[in-house]
Order: sequence, then structure tokens, then C-alpha cells
Amino acid sequence: TGADRERIGRFAQDSLAAGLPFDAFFDRSDASKVYCSEFTALALASGGVPPRSTAPMSANESVRVILGWLHITTPDIIPPSAVIEDATRVAMVSRRYLPAQIEAYFAVRAELHRRFTPDQKLGNVLRFSPTGGFRFQPAVEALLRSANAAAADWGGLSPDDIEQRVRALAAGQMGPFAPQPLAGRPEESARTRDP
Repeated sequence: TGADRERIGRFAQDSLAAGLPFDAFFDRSDASKVYCSEFTALALASGGVPPRSTAPMSANESVRVILGWLHITTPDIIPPSAVIEDATRVAMVSRRYLPAQIEAYFAVRAELHRRFTPDQKLGNVLRFSPTGGFRFQPAVEALLRSANAAAADWGGLSPDDIEQRVRALAAGQMGPFAPQPLAGRPEESARTRDP
């Protein structure tokens, strides 16, 4: 609301014409390259939209190891969710999935993020595929499949109701989840839980 759409479009066109490259290191201090949500935030800012919020990089030790391998040292990023933090949904369109299935997919993602505490290993969620890239672990894939199948019958439910049903599915398939106090390192988490 109130954004200058012409200026946003001009920013995008000018960036394309200039060949603005992708920033694989997610470094917002280097304006010569940008990553996807940074580009969108800059385009919106050019049209008068307030700056987007940032989020710290994961404190998870397993994720930190991967970031180190990739030489990503930035302390924070603009997450994709920040780009739409004040947006209002006007449509949800898919040729393949029902709206409830799309909501269920995002609810599964939210549940996985909730369960991915600092003491978790990235390998609990992802596995390396011999054919290239990463895939979800079988338990995560099973949760995605079952939520998608169940959501086919969830038409008319609110996003909050869908989230609660996904949490129940996750508890049934992956066990109950009780968040532990957050700490910077796994051994600190253990000390906090076991006085």
C-alpha cells in the first residue's frame, strides 16, 4: 500500500539491464551483488516501502559448519518471509494443489523450523543425494506426503486449524515436541536441561 510501483519496476528493469549478479555469500554490505530477498527488499525500498527486517543467521552448530565451508560469514539476512511481512494475500493459485494442501506444506515447514533447535544436526532433516544435491530425510518426506494427502480433505479449514492438524500429524509420526531453552552450543543446552 502506497508503494510507487513504477519506481519498483524501474529498479528491477535497471538491475536486469546492468546484469546485477547474485550474491552467493549473502553479504548486504556489498551492493555490487544481491541475493533474492535482498533484491526484492531493495526494489520495494526504491518504491518507498519501509526497510525489511533482518534475521540472524542460524545459531545451530551444524548449520554453522556448512556456512563455514561455504565461506558465508554474514551475521544476518533478509529472510523471504520479511519481504511479505506486511502483505495481504489476494489469491492462491495452483494447477496441482488445493489451497489447504499449500497451507499444509507451509505448516510442515513451520513445524520443522520449530523442531530444529540449536542442538539438532542438519542431517536429521537433510541427506545428500548420490544423484546430486540434498533431499529430505525419509521421515520428513513421509510427513510432507501425509500432510499433503490429509489436506486434500481439509477444504474450508482456517490456516490456524491446518497448522494444528499438521502439528498433530508431526507428533504422531515424529514424536511429541517440547521446545528446550535456546542456547548457543549443544553442551550449553544439555547443561540447561540437566542441572
